[in-house]
Amino acid sequence: MKSKKILNQTLNNESYLQSAATLMLFFASMGVWWSFFQVWLTSTKNGLGLSGAEVGTIYGTNSMVTLILMFIYGAIQDKLVTKRYLLIFCAVIDTLIGPFFVWIYSPLLHHNFILGIITGSFVLSAGFLSASGFLRQFQKN
Repeated sequence: MKSKKILNQTLNNESYLQSAATLMLFFASMGVWWSFFQVWLTSTKNGLGLSGAEVGTIYGTNSMVTLILMFIYGAIQDKLVTKRYLLIFCAVIDTLIGPFFVWIYSPLLHHNFILGIITGSFVLSAGFLSASGFLRQFQKN
């Protein structure tokens, strides 16, 4: 009976439901686009036609930059009085990711691979950072 009461309290907690929905949507969307990202990078017909080594370099760099930026983002977010500004900034970057891929990322990877990887890593990290920032909004509730 006690566990049923705890379950009811948890499911009635608005903050819990919002953060659970955010995590579900974040990981579902990441699972969809992240798997097709590799297909786009390697496809010679509709993508960039990169080699496996180049794709591995892109994935590794994206992961490393995201890991480093998580610490920096957390420190900045903790220092800000209103933490929503940083979250809104990352969300705006997320909304511009489609045009970024078409007009900036793809040409950069073709013309200057290293600069393209670094630029892409910072922009793609914004998605991870905005999801973590959204969850921190509900941390104190």
